[in-house]
Amino acid sequence: MRLALAGKGGSGKTTLAALAINRLVGKGYRPLLAVDADPNANLAEALGLDVELTVADVLGEVTRGGLPVGLAKDDYISLRIHRALAEGEDVDLLVMGGPEGPGCYCYANNILRRLIDQLSGAYRAVVLDN
Repeated sequence: MRLALAGKGGSGKTTLAALAINRLVGKGYRPLLAVDADPNANLAEALGLDVELTVADVLGEVTRGGLPVGLAKDDYISLRIHRALAEGEDVDLLVMGGPEGPGCYCYANNILRRLIDQLSGAYRAVVLDN
C-alpha cells in the first residue's frame, strides 16, 4: 500500500501523515516506510525518530567532492541514502531535506523516486508526506 499526502503548506499534511502511520502500524502494516519529502521536514518529530542524515545531506556530500574513486555516483548515493534511513521499531523514515539550490529538487526527487521503488518491496506500506 502506498499513501501520499500533498497540499498547501500549513494544511496539516504532516500531522495527518503521522496519524495515518500510527493507525496503519496499529492495523498490522509493519514494517512501514515513511518518507518526508517536505523541505520543511517535521515528520521525524511527529514520529519520535532521530534523523542524522537526509537525502539533501548526501547530495551535498557528493557535490562537495565526497565521491570515492571507483564507485559510480548513483551507486554511492544509493548506498549513503540507505544508511540515512532512520530506523524505528515498526517504522523506518527517510527524509529528503532542503533543496539543492534555489527551488531545485530535480535530482533529489529522481533519486528519491527510484529509492522508494527499490525499498518499497521490503515494506507492507509506504507513506509519503510532501
